[in-house]
Amino acid sequence: MKIWRENLPHQTIGFGMPDLPGQTFRLVVPELISDSRNPILPWSTPSPDWEVGEESARCVIEIVGMIRMSAEVLFSGDRIVIDVSVSNLSEEVWEKANLFTCFAYYAAPLYDDPDLSRTYLPVATGRWK
Repeated sequence: MKIWRENLPHQTIGFGMPDLPGQTFRLVVPELISDSRNPILPWSTPSPDWEVGEESARCVIEIVGMIRMSAEVLFSGDRIVIDVSVSNLSEEVWEKANLFTCFAYYAAPLYDDPDLSRTYLPVATGRWK
């Protein structure tokens, strides 16, 4: 496994696997934190300094008086576990808080599926469309 911080202005790490040469994947953790009214940690937030190890990546973003977010991405065998903790440092109450994380595979030709002909989503219990 090879993990690196992407040279993008956002919370993005890249990774590749020896068994899949030429396939590059990206995780944006988180891409956005918002509530029902506003973005709390918007996409435009400067990228944190990721601490990248052989099987993990960690970061912390803090906006004084607003939010503290810590994220850990663990690569364990055939699983990727993402753990994100968020603290509200403001006086404002967040309503219906939402954390959006993106998995991008557009730089992995074996997986990229721009016309969605090979992409399936669960639509009901036990059914995929």
